[in-house]
Amino acid sequence: YLGFTAFTIPFAFAIAALLNGRLDSRWIQLTRKWTLLSWFFLANGIIFGMRWAYEELGWGGYWFWDPVENASLLPWLTATAFLHSIQIQENRGMLKIWNMGLVILTFLLTIFATFLTRSGLIESVHTFATELKIAFIFLGFMASILIVGLVLVLYRLPSLKSENQIESFVSREAAFVFNNLILLGATFAVMWGTLLPLISEGFTGQEIAVGPPFFNRVNLPIGLALLALMGIGPVIAWRRASKRNLKKNFLWPLAVGVLTAAALWIAGARHGMALLTFGISAFVMTIIVVEFWKGTRARARIEGEGVAKAFYHLIARNRRRWGGYIVHVGVVLIFTAFAAAPWYGEFLQTLEPGETMIAESPLGHTYEMTYEGMSTNVRDPDKNLQWQAVALVSVRRDGEPLGTFTTEKRRYIRPEAQIVTEVGIKQFPME
Repeated sequence: YLGFTAFTIPFAFAIAALLNGRLDSRWIQLTRKWTLLSWFFLANGIIFGMRWAYEELGWGGYWFWDPVENASLLPWLTATAFLHSIQIQENRGMLKIWNMGLVILTFLLTIFATFLTRSGLIESVHTFATELKIAFIFLGFMASILIVGLVLVLYRLPSLKSENQIESFVSREAAFVFNNLILLGATFAVMWGTLLPLISEGFTGQEIAVGPPFFNRVNLPIGLALLALMGIGPVIAWRRASKRNLKKNFLWPLAVGVLTAAALWIAGARHGMALLTFGISAFVMTIIVVEFWKGTRARARIEGEGVAKAFYHLIARNRRRWGGYIVHVGVVLIFTAFAAAPWYGEFLQTLEPGETMIAESPLGHTYEMTYEGMSTNVRDPDKNLQWQAVALVSVRRDGEPLGTFTTEKRRYIRPEAQIVTEVGIKQFPME
């Protein structure tokens, strides 16, 4: 909610700039903190939502490409594109039309996300309304935003011309533009997959199911391209990169990426896309580490400071640049976790009380799970419970006891007949 509402401020300033004709970078500078605030809460909301889904929905995953999940992702993608492209406007006076379009689109998508949650048009575990009247209110509001935004941008078009042009496709400006095109490509793919069932039902009366296979297939190459550009964009030269610049910044990171993929292949990993993701992740992480090391070393030499003090002052003096790198580290870790999907272990077995099943971990551990028995609770109006079933499972890893796990099914009185799963989860640093 904070992520959605906070973006009202950048949108309002953008519209004000279009109305009064003051279309320099001032409105961007005034609203940067609000944009970051919105992006920060959107990102955290999505991550906490993934965690909630993993524990509460019982499907054993963190993301199911549910329409309401997708709706939360859409403004995050366009806000990320906006945060990158405003740097080009501030440094080179370019992408003014692009930035206006992105800020209007992001605000429009925050309303769209609320529309999906509240309208009742889409079936989802996340929706909490079935009143169709509000759907038409939202549609009218979104149409108004779109029309007003387009009219104002077209009216101010002569004042939104770029002050400079991209001189080479091998430059930081080009890398940022490609980055934004990829983010918008992901936005379109996710939106199309989300709305296609509604469009099909509305025009043909037939329901079409668009599930995880479609989204995974479409977004996998998009994500890998985005991951690679995340390493290239911040260090490639402005205007036109020379061979010396490319060799200096990318030779060693590229070698580390190739060696990482090769080492994993030798270790037994045989999933091509996963190896490619691990390799690109190592490439990007190496670039980030090298940038921090070079900056810290240079400051320590120039200012005569110790390494720790120089590192602290390096970040404190240019929080925008180094904060961006820290965010990139987080994204690399997320991509690395996504790439581990081929090694997930899933086992299905029916047990009687006292029986044991064995599951082999991809990391070489052996788990023994013994079903001890079931306890049940009947109707308890004070806790809103119609019934509760709790299974007790004792677990051993490599012969060492890990304790007793409980996993539950609960059926609540209100809302009527709602059944919820409570999963038993144990975490380790690597599993």
